[in-house]
Amino acid sequence: GTETITGTEPLPLESRTRVFPNPASGLLYIECEAERFSYSLHDLNGREVLRGHDSASVSVADLPSGLYLLRIVPERGNATVLKVVVHH
Repeated sequence: GTETITGTEPLPLESRTRVFPNPASGLLYIECEAERFSYSLHDLNGREVLRGHDSASVSVADLPSGLYLLRIVPERGNATVLKVVVHH
């Protein structure tokens, strides 16, 4: 079982999703190849602190500093969960 990757195969969505800057203090930018997607930001207790959809930027200015999990769900495809640090 070796897996061969060629330059013609599409990359999984996770590798085509970027969140920056990380750590963030004001705006957090989401680059997702999917045109339509939803997102939710959760603290480490699992509590949802932000949610939205199809937005390229999210304000984290009012959130306490700490580690959060950003869940991005494209209209078609699998969810991606990324760690985001908010630092003021």
